[in-house]
Formats: sequence, C-alpha cells, structure tokens
Amino acid sequence: MVAKEVLEYMATLVFVQGLKGSLQILVRANNYTTFHEGCQGALELEKTITDPKPRATTIGWNRASINNHKNRFSTGCFKCGQAGHISKDCPANAADRRSVHAIEV
Repeated sequence: MVAKEVLEYMATLVFVQGLKGSLQILVRANNYTTFHEGCQGALELEKTITDPKPRATTIGWNRASINNHKNRFSTGCFKCGQAGHISKDCPANAADRRSVHAIEV
C-alpha cells in the first residue's frame, strides 16, 4: 500500500512541476493530497485565471474618443478659423489654388 501512495505522490509532484507560472503556484498552495484532486483543482484554477474579464474601461475610452472626434470640428478650421470644416477642406485652399494657377498662366 505504501508503494501506491508514493507513486501517487510522485505523479502529483511531476504534474504540478509541469504547470506554468501562477497556475503552478496556486496548485502548490492548495496542497492537494491525490493526483485526481490536483488535476481537478488545476482545471478549476485555470478557468478562473483565463476567464475573460469585462472591459468597462475600454467602453469609456471609446466614448471619449468619439466625443473628441465630434468636438474636433467645433473648434474650427486652423487655416481660416471658421467652424464647420477642417483645414484640408477649407474653401480658402481653393482660392489659393486659383491664384497660383493664374500666376502660372
């Protein structure tokens, strides 16, 4: 009977040593007495470690990003200072292009 207990202990030890990182630490801390308990405990602990957590902070970040995008146009154009468009779409650019074209001709 002692040989079976030693074999079970050795199998449990080898199993736990094969686990990675924090999972190994958690399984060791629980001091499972049998190989079966160690396997079951490792599976349950692994689930709790790898379960996806809700990402409430990213939702808030996305909302802030959307609000910043909306507010971007309220400050106005950097070229002419008027609201409603950005400098790359500024009507003053078209006037500049016409005057350059007139000089070239």
